[in-house]
Amino acid sequence: MRYGAIEIMRPVSQIKTAFLDESSMMSFIDGIYVAVENSFKLDEERLVALAVDTAMAHALNSGLSRNLLAEYNTLFPDATLTVAEAMTSAEFLRFASKEIKDTIGHMGTMSTIFNAQGYETFTSKENLVVEMLEQFENAVDTY
Repeated sequence: MRYGAIEIMRPVSQIKTAFLDESSMMSFIDGIYVAVENSFKLDEERLVALAVDTAMAHALNSGLSRNLLAEYNTLFPDATLTVAEAMTSAEFLRFASKEIKDTIGHMGTMSTIFNAQGYETFTSKENLVVEMLEQFENAVDTY
């Protein structure tokens, strides 16, 4: 598929009956409209996902990411956890949740901490979007 092009495919039987009366024509056009609308929505979701993925890759490559499990294991050497164990550890999940909430709070304050180029920036609460893996959210809710 080319960018900017949407391929519409309809069964031959629907095309043959689309021109018989007004109702059939409206159904035919509505079907095309739904296909186009769905394609736009899917492309929009993919574009947003690509932007998020790019931002995450940039954060990882520029040293702006944190490994909360490694931090937890350093702070609490007696409780060295694996990734699998961390997802069922109430203590780790509380630690991670607190650190995430603290970071969200810090992002609302003007600083250079979250910018690899050293610009002073901040994100207002109404513009801040936090995305978490569903598995992590479920583990926090459960444990």
